[in-house]
Amino acid sequence: MNRKYIKNEQGFFLAKFKLKKEKRTLERQRLAIKETGTTSVSDLAFLLLIFFILASSFLIQSGINLTLPAPDEETYSIENSENINIEVLETNYQVQSNTLSEQEFQEFLKLRMKNNSKIIAFVQINENIEYNRLVKTISLLKESGIKQIGLENLQ
Repeated sequence: MNRKYIKNEQGFFLAKFKLKKEKRTLERQRLAIKETGTTSVSDLAFLLLIFFILASSFLIQSGINLTLPAPDEETYSIENSENINIEVLETNYQVQSNTLSEQEFQEFLKLRMKNNSKIIAFVQINENIEYNRLVKTISLLKESGIKQIGLENLQ
């Protein structure tokens, strides 16, 4: 009978015993590979969350700045010569009983601003008109240089 012996520090062992030991270490290594640590994944997720929270606070939000009056603020009368009453229609604008397209409306505003820089615009809009028409009207007024804008809701 030929048996192969491997000399070890503890003495002589049969080769088949060593094979069993190698199989056990290979199984342990496979189990260690299957069990990956989730701490690094959770750290990464936490860092990404912090990054996106901080990055979102640096985004510039564009919009229309309106100063709303306080509820207990007193009312006062304004001279009619400085007022522009604008009714927002579905496609046009009605200004002082004249129906104007968007381009005509812009030209009208520029002419009025040349004559008087203290114009107050009162925008009247119906509930059925889309919101973006109101935003577009306010932006046209701001672009033309009108600083005081009043909003009215038509019933």
